[in-house]
Amino acid sequence: MLIDLLTELGLYVNKQLAREISKRDDAVFYLRKLIQDGKHWHNGGPGDGWSSIHIIHILPLIKNKAAFELLLDIIRYHEDDLNNWLIEDVPCLLFAFGEEFIEPLKEFSEDETLEAFARSTTTEALLTLGIKFPQYQNDVKQHLLKQLQTTEDGTFAGIVADDLASFHDPSVMPEIHETVTIRVGESN
Repeated sequence: MLIDLLTELGLYVNKQLAREISKRDDAVFYLRKLIQDGKHWHNGGPGDGWSSIHIIHILPLIKNKAAFELLLDIIRYHEDDLNNWLIEDVPCLLFAFGEEFIEPLKEFSEDETLEAFARSTTTEALLTLGIKFPQYQNDVKQHLLKQLQTTEDGTFAGIVADDLASFHDPSVMPEIHETVTIRVGESN
């Protein structure tokens, strides 16, 4: 009933409804079911395309492994449907799951089959987690350096270099410079 209401309201879902949905033990099941119905992703369909956008914002309220994995699946399989939400909101939504999800974020960022901007949602979330929780900062930096050095995707490398530079740590700058210089040399 709550999911039907979410769909019915279109753009106008309030915080109270979102919180009520997130409290339900079966929320992820019903949210996944709605996401899998392709007609909810587009204007003119149920909810006029807003249901799916509301769902990605509800999942971090649930904060469990199933909700996290559903959000990663959405990033993986609906990156085109997410459009600008992917770059603007999704990193913050991933961050909202918290420090206990650092390892799965790192793993997702290593998937070279994903489009650069889909992968970068996790690197930006990792950056923010590393800043918020200093005890993970070195681990996150090392992971991002590894991603920078090993990726074959120039766009992703540029995004990761920017994420690393955001730490304002002079010790990573030579590595960023070296990798970027090598990539520029390869493209000439």
